[in-house]
Amino acid sequence: MRKCTVSFAYACSKIGLFDMALEDLKRVEICFPKEKETHPEFAAFLRKKTEVILDCFELSWPLDGQNVRKILSEADKDLVKAEKILSNSALGRNHRQIAMTKKEIARLKILMGSNEIALKEMEVLIPNVSHHLNADFALIRSDAEKNLGLNMAQYQSLKEAEAIYRQNFGDNHPMVVFTLQKLCTAYLENPKLANPKKAYEYFKASEEACEVLKTNLREQLDSCQSDFLKNYNINTHPIVKRQQLLNKRFTRNQGAC
Repeated sequence: MRKCTVSFAYACSKIGLFDMALEDLKRVEICFPKEKETHPEFAAFLRKKTEVILDCFELSWPLDGQNVRKILSEADKDLVKAEKILSNSALGRNHRQIAMTKKEIARLKILMGSNEIALKEMEVLIPNVSHHLNADFALIRSDAEKNLGLNMAQYQSLKEAEAIYRQNFGDNHPMVVFTLQKLCTAYLENPKLANPKKAYEYFKASEEACEVLKTNLREQLDSCQSDFLKNYNINTHPIVKRQQLLNKRFTRNQGAC
């Protein structure tokens, strides 16, 4: 039951229902058996909880600096605990759980401004993980490279992520759309990559893929008998929300382009 609740909360977060996800995760944490708190299951829970928090955090960054520090500090403590549990377990250094925890550590370090540390975290392992996790690493690595002014490296990481996501999930998967959005943003933001034409190309590509995503979501919702999703607002989906923000930003920055 506990694992089902965590999986349900995680799924809720991926469609933008963060409040519901965090409530469920809070209940699970309160009731988690003490004797299990050194088990890899608890490490996986802490990592998923942090991933949900960071997803929500990145989409709606708190304005209050004190809240930002508190959120990031608590996430850091959880990931340190998760990594310690996994390192003391029977899992090997190249286990997928450790790679996924490293991914969230790197992501958190970037949000905390420690971009060099983030890059080192992602160098530690990757060998035996699934292809899409390699794409996740490339996507996160691009953020650190952007912040460090490694412009071509950032572009190459984004293109690597895009290629892997397309190969594994198809052209209209949410992660493909997200990567296209980041490529568009790179050409809008980065003065050394600045190229209005390329930015517009990636904007249109992300817009078209996002429309396919919305159509697929509507079809799934129409065929869904669940009361839980009956009133779901597609605009709540993180990818759709990011596309709306990008649309406003692109229009503001590019005007007639």
